[in-house]
Amino acid sequence: MDPPASASTTTTTPTTPQQPAFPSIKPLPRTPRSFQTPTKRINTGTDLSTFLTTTAYRDILLFLLQLNRSVCPRRSPAGGPATTYPLTSRPSRNSSPPPSAPDPGPRRFGNVSFRKWHELLADRAPALLSEHIPDSVLSFPTTPSSDPPSTPAGDGGGEPDTAALDRIIVLGVIEPYLRVVRRLILTYTLEPAGSHGVWGLDDHSFLPYIFGSAQLTTPVSSDADPMPTEGSVRGAPKTGDIVKPAVVEAQRSENMYFSAVGFINDVKKGPFWEHSPILFDVSGVKDGWGKINKGMLKMFNAEVLQKFPVVQHFTFGSLFSWNQDPDAAPVSQSIHAANQPSYNYPATTAPRPLRARARRRPGRRVLRAACLLRRAPPASPTRVNRRRPRPRLRRGHHRAQA
Repeated sequence: MDPPASASTTTTTPTTPQQPAFPSIKPLPRTPRSFQTPTKRINTGTDLSTFLTTTAYRDILLFLLQLNRSVCPRRSPAGGPATTYPLTSRPSRNSSPPPSAPDPGPRRFGNVSFRKWHELLADRAPALLSEHIPDSVLSFPTTPSSDPPSTPAGDGGGEPDTAALDRIIVLGVIEPYLRVVRRLILTYTLEPAGSHGVWGLDDHSFLPYIFGSAQLTTPVSSDADPMPTEGSVRGAPKTGDIVKPAVVEAQRSENMYFSAVGFINDVKKGPFWEHSPILFDVSGVKDGWGKINKGMLKMFNAEVLQKFPVVQHFTFGSLFSWNQDPDAAPVSQSIHAANQPSYNYPATTAPRPLRARARRRPGRRVLRAACLLRRAPPASPTRVNRRRPRPRLRRGHHRAQA
């Protein structure tokens, strides 16, 4: 086919071949939208299976993958050291109210003074948001401090670098939030609710292991490169160093993974393999932090997003929609989902007859009710003794004299 006439007279610049785009969340159309108040949708095991096919589940996973990739090291074009993103690369601000003094006396599930701090935070929340969010976002540069000044931010069209914004969320929002939570746990002796106990990673502190392992993976050259699934960045600590307290103390201020392990050492006593067996087993991985990062993502999907005790508290509205994802594959209901409550649906089986229950559990009340159904009189509770009474012998007489 001949090119159009306009193409023969216009000089075109050569373009590079299109690279595969990293999956990202599609922006919402700029049309008037009605706000939908978030509501609770997951009440039964069937709702859990439905959640796995919604656009909310898809968007949560994609957003997590984008945040995970944003803290992955970047390879230097000049062949120098790779650019890493430690915790000290972003300034932190402590905007939360200081904890109030705990009440005296031991508490089983934490000190009740935490409620006072929560009420104080709720009162100051609007002022804190309006005061700190604009300045915090504008104060972060769109490129890391170690990048050369000539490196343009974004795609050159005036749009900000989305990877830098994702790093702001991880290092400037999630990590400071975790520090506040850990401070509250130590101050008020709180006991976070977990669904696994010692034989698993706690649901409330899963993200630092994902992002912390991503900080130490093999560097990538561009956003088109796939996320490394093995290897580590040069100079990274070994995977087995999490059992060494000296290494943990040196790295906890630089890496989110070691920061979470350091907090475990602060609140738990005894051998590491005993109180944290899952992390101890993960420390034996020989393929580097990339392998650990891949496994943590799979574990988060299976043990957090697909578990009823966790996702039952999710709310869905305009941001996280309950609408079905047209590209979602059909999900078969797992044993875990089938064992969840179904109190919102009527029973599909009739109760057993009263007579059959009386045969299995012959209690006095059940037998009496069964007799009423048969219109038969109940049996006498007294037992008739038909045996001949034995004669009483006088003292000094033998049985033969009776």
